Amino acid sequence: ISNWAKAGYECIHNLVYWKHEEYIGVGAGACSYLGGHRFSNTPSLDKYLTSFTEEGGEVTESDEPINPELAAAEAAILSLRLDEGINIEKYNQDYNTNIISVYNKQIDELESYGLLENDGVNIKLTPKGRLLGNEVFWRFLPEAIE
Repeated sequence: ISNWAKAGYECIHNLVYWKHEEYIGVGAGACSYLGGHRFSNTPSLDKYLTSFTEEGGEVTESDEPINPELAAAEAAILSLRLDEGINIEKYNQDYNTNIISVYNKQIDELESYGLLENDGVNIKLTPKGRLLGNEVFWRFLPEAIE
């Protein structure tokens, strides 16, 4: 979990993922997140190389459109992997929503278990929550909202 990184030693490469930013993967089996789609190249080196020849061929193995609801959920989960957690104002602006309203039940429950803290600016994992991160993360998935 990236929030265990020592200050000043965070992996900059992984921060792109945790901040839910776009990225392009190049090569056989590489994954990308761009334009609201998560997609991956074929893992077959032969197929990948053939796509650059006159014979051509499809390099994309899978393509998953990410709807706004899933994008917002992923952003919440990924932000919780950071020491600062979810910046409430930025999240609300980026996803045109109110995270407290959408996840009120989950946030209250997780706070009562001592896994999350909300200081009014950020929602983040507590030290106990860091140890049980997956117990927190799944509760932000769209199917967990009722």
